[in-house]
Amino acid sequence: MSTNQHLSKDFQMSELLKSRLLGTLLGDGSLRRPPTYANYLFEVWHCKEQAEYMKHLRNLLNEVMFSKMYFQKDCFISRSAAHPEFTALHKLLYKDGTKYYKLGRFKNSMRQSDLHGDMQK
Repeated sequence: MSTNQHLSKDFQMSELLKSRLLGTLLGDGSLRRPPTYANYLFEVWHCKEQAEYMKHLRNLLNEVMFSKMYFQKDCFISRSAAHPEFTALHKLLYKDGTKYYKLGRFKNSMRQSDLHGDMQK
């Protein structure tokens, strides 16, 4: 698991990581910009019954996730540092502050195995 609390300014996501993030953002994940931040951060919330899935998801996205997972209001919360890469994804996926997407909008096709990995490991 990543222990780095900040992503370097020159950090660039691999295509595999970007595919996994897009898959998560099309589902449970979200991007938000705290009021005093210039860039967006990625976060995902899951109930305590989905703790194993949350661990699996954090392993898939370990390049960008903080090492600490929070528990609040009976939910696990995992988030990244704010970064321009997430701001770029926000421009792609959100319209007027609401998650919005159309099929076929993404240049690269995403395979199911790229998005979720092998959950049998």
